[in-house]
Amino acid sequence: MARLFVFVSVLWFALSICASFPFWDGWPESFGYQEWVSVALLVPQPVFVFLALAFLRTEPARTITEHEPNPDYDIRKLY
Repeated sequence: MARLFVFVSVLWFALSICASFPFWDGWPESFGYQEWVSVALLVPQPVFVFLALAFLRTEPARTITEHEPNPDYDIRKLY
């Protein structure tokens, strides 16, 4: 879960940069459709970052087992 939310937060960061474009010149006087969509796209970013940090902190470490092929069972040795 930690890796998933780190990946999602990195991808969403690029989307958040694009969504923050209407606010680069300052806070608009009135909110139109574009500003509300931008706010809706900006809100999930801190949630994803928080979940990534929470899972990184609470998730137990996993052991990784690597499987290596056995050269004694190579098909080319059958001939």
